[in-house]
Amino acid sequence: MFESTHSKTANRCPSFRTSCVLLFPNRFYFAKLMHLINKSMKPIYYFVAAGLSIALSIYMFVFGTSSNHESVGIFIGLWAPTIIGIGIYNELISIYEELRNQRREQEENDLRG
Repeated sequence: MFESTHSKTANRCPSFRTSCVLLFPNRFYFAKLMHLINKSMKPIYYFVAAGLSIALSIYMFVFGTSSNHESVGIFIGLWAPTIIGIGIYNELISIYEELRNQRREQEENDLRG
């Protein structure tokens, strides 16, 4: 009944990119940036980075020399779930793009004939 401009934007954009449209008004450049990140980063890199974060966290927690080394170790340890979350997000975007491309190809084939 009452349709706001936000709902029109949300209908044109995938739901997980709606907030990114507000940050990046030119979706073409955002899409190119995400494409470059997805193609250059393999999933193993994220897990290696998370493992290094955990190892550095343990090292800082146990062998740190500063007065707040335990807090620094905990802070560095919190990087691991964030890194893994970013890796999962990028994998979901690549799966979404692959499915979208397959659907476009199927629709083009249906139109041809």
